[in-house]
Amino acid sequence: MLKLSNKLLGLLFLFISNILFGQTFPVKAIIDNGPRDKRINIVFLGDGYQITEMQKYQKDVQLTVDKIFQESPYKEYKSLFNVFAIEVPSNESGTDHPGTAADCNSYKDSVFTRDTYFDTSFDAGSIHRLLISKDYNHMLQVLQDNLPEYDIVLMVVNHNWYGGSGGSIAVFSANSVSSEVAIHETGHSFARLADEYDYGYPQPARYDGINVTFRTNRDSIPWKLWIDPFTPIPTPVSGEYVSTIGLFEGAYYSSKGMYRPKMSCKMRDLGVPFCEICIEQHVKSIFERLELIEKYAPLISTVDLLTNEKMDFSIQPLQLGLNGMSSEWQLDDKLLVSNINTVQIDGALLSVGLHKLTAVVKHSSSLVKNDPYSLMQSSKKWTIDVKTPTDIATDDIPNKFSLEQNYPNPFNPATTINYNIAEPGNVVLKVYDVLGSEVAELVNERKNRGKHSVVFNAGKFASGLYIYTLRVNGYFSSRVMLLTK
Repeated sequence: MLKLSNKLLGLLFLFISNILFGQTFPVKAIIDNGPRDKRINIVFLGDGYQITEMQKYQKDVQLTVDKIFQESPYKEYKSLFNVFAIEVPSNESGTDHPGTAADCNSYKDSVFTRDTYFDTSFDAGSIHRLLISKDYNHMLQVLQDNLPEYDIVLMVVNHNWYGGSGGSIAVFSANSVSSEVAIHETGHSFARLADEYDYGYPQPARYDGINVTFRTNRDSIPWKLWIDPFTPIPTPVSGEYVSTIGLFEGAYYSSKGMYRPKMSCKMRDLGVPFCEICIEQHVKSIFERLELIEKYAPLISTVDLLTNEKMDFSIQPLQLGLNGMSSEWQLDDKLLVSNINTVQIDGALLSVGLHKLTAVVKHSSSLVKNDPYSLMQSSKKWTIDVKTPTDIATDDIPNKFSLEQNYPNPFNPATTINYNIAEPGNVVLKVYDVLGSEVAELVNERKNRGKHSVVFNAGKFASGLYIYTLRVNGYFSSRVMLLTK
């Protein structure tokens, strides 16, 4: 009886787990600027919205999105962001308020509990405005199941009291001021910025960060490139320096011994812009995640080029919609040409042997002065092996495209497919079942002319007939093979 009970409990647990976890929900694209793997993806979650309140949820999300993209540098780089809202319904509307915070004051008599999907609540840590989710793992599971390409995650809670909290997922209420908390928290989670406000603690933390420091030597300040030589260090907190980048005392929770770049910044005060140092770090965080070269060809890094051949090389730079984009091509470390996306290399103009071709795309912006790791540029390199036609045996140079019958055939579980390429091109070789469904993509890359082969391992497939096809430079061919088990 005990074994049966445990088995039933196990089945019940699996059943409940499948209900609670692994669920997919509607995902609405608020801003869609391109493929998820080539954009920064902001993802919203909602808590305390019943299924009948999804229109309100979308409205609350849109209000926050509008505020985000009014801020620098989000507004300048909006084209690099996607925004999505995952619609997760709760059983009840609102959130919890246990009334246990020491500073509840006028909210003391308003105690309530709501059945919400992510179990959010005010009064965390005995602070009324500290609004958190008590089910962090559940949030991560929903993200993984619905939009795993997330970069920034914001959770809006369906309640009009001011509140929020930070961390890798910012939580904030549907209050017009609370969205400022969300934007502030992106400074932590996305840009790795520190808090610049202080609690009056006199003891300095001696922490050295992107936007806070304990250092007072001008040459050691992390943001020294932004400081005018005539700005006093430390910098007085006075009206004369209200717009100045300097070294202002009071930061990182300490009133003494810790310094920030500017008198006012969103990492210190809500309702004001990010300072120049924090804006710069946001921009660099964008280009830590995105390459300035979105596409390139050939896809392979080493190519053969005969002295009687020419070959095109191309790049597709990231489309910013901004000034400050430039590109250059270098051949053997010497400038070849600038600001074009395609170059043709003539084998007749190169010596036999190895050559290096490099494409470099750069983005310059007045928002960035300090880029020691060259985040604002991307490059793609090719090695070109120049040969004379006599360097290659005649038998190795096909004069036409062809797809050969696989060997062995019938086969189990693996077989080899040979094909011949008469000129360089992008080769796509796929396998289909007899119903026309694709079961495997064996090749999808640029190949040089010559004889090529690929092994198809069908160990996981059922017995039967399969069709394999070859496409390259307008050529198409197909053959049938038999898998027997």
